[in-house]
Amino acid sequence: MYFLAKLIYLAIALFIFFTSIITNVDDKHYAINNKLYLFIYFFILQFIFEVISTIMSNQPIDINSIIQTCISSSLLAVIAFDVYNDLIYNGYFLNYSENQKYAILILLILGFITIIQVLQIILTT
Repeated sequence: MYFLAKLIYLAIALFIFFTSIITNVDDKHYAINNKLYLFIYFFILQFIFEVISTIMSNQPIDINSIIQTCISSSLLAVIAFDVYNDLIYNGYFLNYSENQKYAILILLILGFITIIQVLQIILTT
């Protein structure tokens, strides 16, 4: 349940981010700035969520573990954003609306994070 709530929270936050802060997702000139903004925003989102979930589960807060999780998730978000940009530059999604493009981008980001976290769970148990 925690994992699903986290994905929903991230999807809503990312949609708000892409519709309000980064309005030029498809522009090649702002690609590096967009990746930097996405990394910082996603890091802050993950950090807040991890701290709140740690407090709610009555566990001691391990800052090193939280920061490591936030950095890895933020890097995965940037990699997914780069994959999306490669698809855009190659002519995919030409007939899609902006909201459909945002939905595809959000699904790519959440898909990358989900796959890596599931692999981490499988490999550590």
